[in-house]
Amino acid sequence: MQNNTFSVEGLFDFLNAGVSAFHSTAAAVKLLEENGYQNCPESAAWELVPGGRYYTTRNGSAVLAWRMPKGELTGWHVTASHSDSPTWRIKQLDGGKDAVFAKAETEGYGGMIMPTWLDRPLSVAGRILVRTENGIRSLLVHPDRALAVIPNLCIHFNHDLNNGMKYNPQVDLQPIFGEAGSTLRDALAEEAGVKAEDIVDADLVLCTREKAERVGLKGEYFMSGRIDDLECAYTTLWGFLQGRGEEEGRGDMWVMFDNEEVGSSSRQGAQGTLMANVLARIEEKLGVTREQSIRACTNSLLLSTDNGHATHPNHPEKSDPANVAVMGGGVLLKYNARQTYTTSGFTGAAFAEICKKAGVPVQIAANRADVPGGSTLGNLLGHQILIPMVDIGLAQLAMHSAFETAGVKDTEALAQEVAELGAQRLHAKPIASGKYAVILKNDAAAELLEAYLPIFYATEMQNEMSSLAGKEGEMIAISDINFVEDPQFAQGRVHRHFDDEGTPVSKKYLIHAGKFESALYNRKSAGKANCQSSGNGFKSDVQAAVGTGVTNVVFESISGNTLSMEELCQKMGNGLVVTGLEGVFAGVSTITGNFSLLCKGMVVENGKMTKPFCEVTIAGSIYDLLKEIVAIGNDPVPTASGSQFVQTPSLLLKGLAVSGL
Repeated sequence: MQNNTFSVEGLFDFLNAGVSAFHSTAAAVKLLEENGYQNCPESAAWELVPGGRYYTTRNGSAVLAWRMPKGELTGWHVTASHSDSPTWRIKQLDGGKDAVFAKAETEGYGGMIMPTWLDRPLSVAGRILVRTENGIRSLLVHPDRALAVIPNLCIHFNHDLNNGMKYNPQVDLQPIFGEAGSTLRDALAEEAGVKAEDIVDADLVLCTREKAERVGLKGEYFMSGRIDDLECAYTTLWGFLQGRGEEEGRGDMWVMFDNEEVGSSSRQGAQGTLMANVLARIEEKLGVTREQSIRACTNSLLLSTDNGHATHPNHPEKSDPANVAVMGGGVLLKYNARQTYTTSGFTGAAFAEICKKAGVPVQIAANRADVPGGSTLGNLLGHQILIPMVDIGLAQLAMHSAFETAGVKDTEALAQEVAELGAQRLHAKPIASGKYAVILKNDAAAELLEAYLPIFYATEMQNEMSSLAGKEGEMIAISDINFVEDPQFAQGRVHRHFDDEGTPVSKKYLIHAGKFESALYNRKSAGKANCQSSGNGFKSDVQAAVGTGVTNVVFESISGNTLSMEELCQKMGNGLVVTGLEGVFAGVSTITGNFSLLCKGMVVENGKMTKPFCEVTIAGSIYDLLKEIVAIGNDPVPTASGSQFVQTPSLLLKGLAVSGL
């Protein structure tokens, strides 16, 4: 992917764009093409080369992408998701007759929570089929304005409304588009720049207008339409695009089917022939025999990805008490005795091992014994695809609402897990001990720097827990960096005007041009030092005593001479890229500045990442690290994994001690 750092903002863009299955597919195709994937229409002859990157679509609402294996085919790694969400399908462009309102009658698509569609601004999305001189042309349409509303019946006319309401879709859920005399056909024709009479047919649905948005005191959740299943679709696509396809004999595949919400029985659904046909065409190009095909499929793994239910805060009794799933708790591993989920002991173990290598938390998802589970892609796809499968997903609330809720942390967890699958890091190996040049990837760097924030706290200095006491003005880092606490940082998780003691907060330098600028004070530590509080008095919770804390801390390059990850690797030549750390807060000492941490990542040889490594410990001192920064990346991430407060780019370091084999 052009940006190899996962961002929840990228997910938001995908959710906002995916207003219909056709638009979801178009958004996915755009990302694929930006990353060098070539379109292979089903109607055309395919020219495929080893290592090539390709995609195909069906019906404009399903898409399948793959990387061709190199050498003899030995297996596939596949992720599957779906593009559609519960909504309201518009039956005809020219709706029912009404003396007062313009209408376009609708029919329910999937099992939605009906009342969530009432009394909110709605638009229309999908495709229109337009007559041209050369035949029928398909055009995507989505007017960026509120076109419709489904009005509720006021409580004055239904006094039992809050005591339970049974909605009749034909009566209660029909939208109005304006005054009588105007038509949806005319509005869409104007939007598409075509004549109304040239619109032959259409596939249209209602869609919500609200954009994806963070929710929560720390922005730990987000809300959006279509989280089920575009959250899984985007995160798996992102992870798929990180794969390099370098393992001999293995191919990688990503597929987003349509019509899951209505049973997947269409030609573009999981029960259709899309994946089976693509596999057959690939195997034919490779000269694969039937026996080789079966052997390769049995040596493969498919992740059937569809969201699951988080334990509801107001109705925990609806969930299995032994398997409590929470938003932010990691990827769901889904089991079902009825086999509507495909996870077996074997595939569950394989998935758990992948997650272990990726450092991704896993939650077990299982229904109460008295509540039958649902169905999704895997068991239906398994009717014709031999590949072993595992059902996974991400926990969310209000599934099938017009506007759903999910956890921010989980998005990156699934993206990392799929990237791990694509990188084949199950085969990661230890490396030899020694001193290596190291790139701390942005999220790993943020996690390490956050662990050392207390060295800047006056309370720690006064208690002889930080060696920075009395060193204001001394060089503690290279001169090109600032380390800034900025409570009003635009990309920060939280924005403050006052600390928890009521002191106004302000932007302040911890490190300025490499020099230790100033300590951070609450009122108590300021009193001891006979100075003013810096606005850093914070409580961990309401009942806790006031301590010292920060809001948003930003690592900056003063010169702006930053490099991409590819350029950092080229500059390093040979070394390690550390992508994840374990046990950070246990493995660092704020007193001495020393750290010793288990890590994972990739080996860099001749300027390129070549293979993964594991079971490695890196060691050093934060004070040496800050003075041995060779280059700074251009990839700061506001919501870095494992870091609550720190934004930093990736950092190329001169060298760290590495303990491997």
